[in-house]
Amino acid sequence: MLKTEKPLIEVFGRRPGRSQLALKGAELAGVGSQSRILEVGCAFGDTARLLAETYGCAVTGIDVVREYIERAVERSRLANGQVEFVVADAAKLPFPSQSFSHVICEAVFSLLSDKEAVVAEFHRVLHEHGRVIINDFILKHRIAENIQKKMEFVPCFYGVKTAWEYTRLFSQNGFRQLSFSDHSAELARTAMWLSKAYGISIKELDRLFVSLLSQGNCQCENLHHSRRFFQEARLGYGQFIFEKI
Repeated sequence: MLKTEKPLIEVFGRRPGRSQLALKGAELAGVGSQSRILEVGCAFGDTARLLAETYGCAVTGIDVVREYIERAVERSRLANGQVEFVVADAAKLPFPSQSFSHVICEAVFSLLSDKEAVVAEFHRVLHEHGRVIINDFILKHRIAENIQKKMEFVPCFYGVKTAWEYTRLFSQNGFRQLSFSDHSAELARTAMWLSKAYGISIKELDRLFVSLLSQGNCQCENLHHSRRFFQEARLGYGQFIFEKI
C-alpha cells in the first residue's frame, strides 16, 4: 500500500533546483529592482519571496486556496523585500489595469480552466510591453480528446496543451512570443525526486497520483485512465516568455 501522508504540493515544492527555471525566466524577461511582479498560483509563496529577495522588487502572489495564502503570509515575515499575498482568481484579478511589469506562472497555467479569460486578464493588468513567464507542462503532440478528458482528476494533465496551442492563445490575445525553451529533463528530475520522497519506484508514480488525487471509489478506473494517458501522451516541460503588444 502506498504511503501518501505527505501532501503532493509540499513535496513538489521542495524538489531540488525548482527555483533555477524561475530565476532564468526572470533574467530573460528583464526583471529588475523596479519591477512589479504578479505570481499566479503562488501556493506557499516560495518563488515570490525568492524573486523579491533576489531583485529587491515588489512581488504580489495570488492563489485561490486561502490556506496556501495564509501560510505564504506567515512565511513572508522572514523575507527581505516587498512581497504580499492575496486570495484571488486568475480569471478575475482584483487589480487595476497596468499594475504590473511581469506575470509569472510556475506549473500553474495548465491547471487553469478558462485560459483565454486568464490571458485577457494578464494583458489588462500588465504595463505596456509587460511580460509573462510561463513554466509548465506541455504536450509534445496532440492526443485524443476523449483520453485527456478522462484525466480530470489530475488537473494539470487534464488542462495541458501543446506549445503551439499556448503560443496561439497568447498571440490571439495581444501578446507576442519572445522565447520558448524546452526543459523536459525537468520531468525526469521531478519523477526521481517524487520517487525518493515517497519511497516508491518510478513505475509506481501513476498509482501515487491516483491515490492522492482521486475522490470516491474510482481509483481502479482512474489508474486505467492514467496509464493510457501516459502511454499516448508525450509530456514535456517548457518555458515561454510573452510580451504585451
